[in-house]
Amino acid sequence: MKRPLALLLLASMLAACGTPAPRPPEWRGVANAALADYIKQRLEGHAPAAARAYTLAQERMRDGGDLDGLHTVLLTRCAMDVALLLATDCNEFVQRNASARAEALAYHALLTGTLTQQQLAMLPERYRALGTAWLNNGPMAQAAIAISDPLSRLIASGIAARADRADDTLFAAVSDAARAQGWRAAHRAHESARIRLLDAQGRTAAAAALRARLQALYGTTAP
Repeated sequence: MKRPLALLLLASMLAACGTPAPRPPEWRGVANAALADYIKQRLEGHAPAAARAYTLAQERMRDGGDLDGLHTVLLTRCAMDVALLLATDCNEFVQRNASARAEALAYHALLTGTLTQQQLAMLPERYRALGTAWLNNGPMAQAAIAISDPLSRLIASGIAARADRADDTLFAAVSDAARAQGWRAAHRAHESARIRLLDAQGRTAAAAALRARLQALYGTTAP
């Protein structure tokens, strides 16, 4: 007996559509959302909320047994310290990096100023020009400014600053972008870095104007 034409068409359509992709497990969605919230809270300067989100992201990655995901969480904390121009040794990641992927190790090396030529190709593409400039004593500030994504540019600015190779143009561009995003902590950190740089260059009038602006906005010039 021949199958009805309608059934044949239905079977053909289902085969063409394929099997729907499985939904990601709940723990991963919670972990990713918590990590995104952690970044937001750090950049805006909400320390208690950031700490809660960070802990949740770690716990959910552990729930799922995702070591690569846990490394991502730990490196994100390191990257936020760098972006906010804070001292960091990325110790949490170092303590757990025995099984880390080469890409994670390369990113850690960029954040901490220990990048090697062999690791350059392992970096996310947006950071390779910055890594090349670091390795070859090139213009890191220009490489950082050329990064289009505001968060990645902010991290790149922190990397250049740690290498003492940031300039006023970079600090100004990143500070303006942070302000536009509502990233208060990042804005204050980079404006404060600009003030220190301008003072060191003897540009006291420009430094005083920035200092007065920060004082008017936040009641303090401290980052």
